[in-house]
Amino acid sequence: MISFAAAFESEEQRDKFIYFYEQFYQLFVKVANKITGSVEASEEIVHDVFAEVLERTEYFLSLDSVNFRNLCVKIIRNRSIDAYRRKKLLLGAIPLDSEEAPEIPSGDMPLEMQIIKQEDYDRLQSCIARLDPLNRQILEMKYVHEMTLEKISSELNMTLPQVNGRLARARTRVKALYEEGI
Repeated sequence: MISFAAAFESEEQRDKFIYFYEQFYQLFVKVANKITGSVEASEEIVHDVFAEVLERTEYFLSLDSVNFRNLCVKIIRNRSIDAYRRKKLLLGAIPLDSEEAPEIPSGDMPLEMQIIKQEDYDRLQSCIARLDPLNRQILEMKYVHEMTLEKISSELNMTLPQVNGRLARARTRVKALYEEGI
């Protein structure tokens, strides 16, 4: 949090940020953890949201405590659901050839947004399935099991640069396939 606090121009902004951080951090982690089931993933999501607060300081810090909390909870909830889906997808809990689409919690999202999110999800799932098994395994170890690159290289008996390169190529390949519309 110290690195966060140094980013403000005024002491008033810094104090308000610190107050929000101390007031809501544990609540936000609990909200994320209920969905993700992973404390580490939850803390990372909450950290990312506070980083976004820094990027949009004037807007977020103009909110009162209740509105700040409510907005951040919605953002954290959505990001946690996305992380949960990615984890399930990489674990193979959602079969690629399944006729039955996984139910996506809608919350207060309009129907057209739900459809767009479902289409994006299906497309991402298809892209990951097209990776070679080793690259898919490395993605799973990194993002689902939250393993370090060192641990992955040890488990797969590969050098760190090999794992890092395969991970980068896998992400690039998924992105390229996704953008191609496959």
